[in-house]
Amino acid sequence: NDFIAYYRKNISGHSTIRKNVISLLEWCKEKSIICAVCTNKREDLAIKLLKDIKLYKYFDFIAGADTFEYRKPDPRHLTNILDILEIEKKNTIMLGDSETDANTAKTANIHFVLIKDQGCQTHDILKYSLICASA
Repeated sequence: NDFIAYYRKNISGHSTIRKNVISLLEWCKEKSIICAVCTNKREDLAIKLLKDIKLYKYFDFIAGADTFEYRKPDPRHLTNILDILEIEKKNTIMLGDSETDANTAKTANIHFVLIKDQGCQTHDILKYSLICASA
């Protein structure tokens, strides 16, 4: 497909790393906190993007839209990652920037932190979001 080929070639062209993301990911690595990606991008494209922007090394698992037979907002997209990594829900915090992310976390009964984004309708998401830390 021409679009996928173009997208693959230019996937990181307009990508920017948000402030403090690298320091957060480095802190997680120092503390042996497992980090994973749950995205509705195809897995191969998500991996390419993470490698292009030099963030791939921080993640223990990447699940794309085609990794499993389901994807967000189906909570199994998220809970299957936890099963694979042998992580309990109570020890998990999902960071996300969309209503889909919030709904996925809520349905999976997983703590959720909203990362505000320009494309995000915050007033709609906050009614679904639980912002907390796991003890």
